[in-house]
Amino acid sequence: MKKVFAFLVLLLTVGNLMAAERYIVVLDKQPVVKVTKRALKTKAAKMYRQEVLEQQKDFINFVEKKLNGKAFGSIQTVLNAVFVELDPAQVEKVKEFPGVKSVQKDRVYTLKLDGANRVCGNVAVYRRLGMSNLDIGKGMKIAILDTGIDISN
Repeated sequence: MKKVFAFLVLLLTVGNLMAAERYIVVLDKQPVVKVTKRALKTKAAKMYRQEVLEQQKDFINFVEKKLNGKAFGSIQTVLNAVFVELDPAQVEKVKEFPGVKSVQKDRVYTLKLDGANRVCGNVAVYRRLGMSNLDIGKGMKIAILDTGIDISN
């Protein structure tokens, strides 16, 4: 009997996870950087971040306790947002929660560059240079310079 009960619990849990989708919920308090004007290490910035975290904590409690959803992340510095996983039928309740500015479905984008060489005509150039597909990119070094986020642009 215990095995049957455990199986039913597992089945219901998996069923709920399969129905859940991911959303980005933006809350109405300004992000920390907008209020502190880039002075992120100041005492005022730390105090304001705590206010934002409190708002997020209240929202996360609502999602997890009332809607049986799950929060899997949050940000405060450049955007006041919480990332949640929940049943799509609960989205309207999320929108009605005090302090919710917007709700966006989280989408995963996949680059499909398998046809880029053909579209750009690179294959013809490679042939003229006597290169095979195995030679392409050989010996290349790539550097990525990340200078951070500039909220002014």
